[in-house]
Amino acid sequence: MPNPTSKTPAEPPKPPQLQPDDLQILQRLASDFLLLTDEQIFQLFPERPPRAIKRRLDRLVDLGYLSRRFPGTLFLSTIRPAYAVGAQAAHLPMLDISNSQGLARLQKSRDFSDAALAHLLFANFVQIKFQTAIHDHPDYQFESWTSQYDPVWTRLNQSGFNLRPDGLAKIWKSNKRFLYFIEADRDTYRGKHLEKRLALYAARIQISPFDHL
Repeated sequence: MPNPTSKTPAEPPKPPQLQPDDLQILQRLASDFLLLTDEQIFQLFPERPPRAIKRRLDRLVDLGYLSRRFPGTLFLSTIRPAYAVGAQAAHLPMLDISNSQGLARLQKSRDFSDAALAHLLFANFVQIKFQTAIHDHPDYQFESWTSQYDPVWTRLNQSGFNLRPDGLAKIWKSNKRFLYFIEADRDTYRGKHLEKRLALYAARIQISPFDHL
């Protein structure tokens, strides 16, 4: 009678090999941006050919590391498809994002209405300009960006600061530090309303310089 043979358990499949560009795109969407269009990703990586980036984006979507959102019918001509972290992104240890955090971020990207998405993407372009300005200004250093959806604004609102800017940029230029409150406005703030908002920012700066943000 032949001796029974045992089979060696099959090893789990190895995760796909990702290129450095893949990881940089994923890191941007896991921390700096909730959603980005391909055009915005091209701006963040100006040294990479757009066609090559498009191929990487398609592959990351196929692998589940990215999710691609298409605009509704009314916005097809004005909003490009946008990318967010996908359900599989949390399995990449180098992203330092838990499964629950990844899924929450993905759900948040899906919950945006098309109208709100248009404003978010407009604010993205401003943020990208701050983050990439070093290409044209060697004495410039980007420090940080606090987005409109950061929980810090809720805490400040509760303490009496009744504004929620589209972003707070901190930069260094010629050894001097600058803070910019961002109002990504498309001609909706005018006259006294705009003056009131600017006065509230100026008053708050006198109380607290926002260095803790």
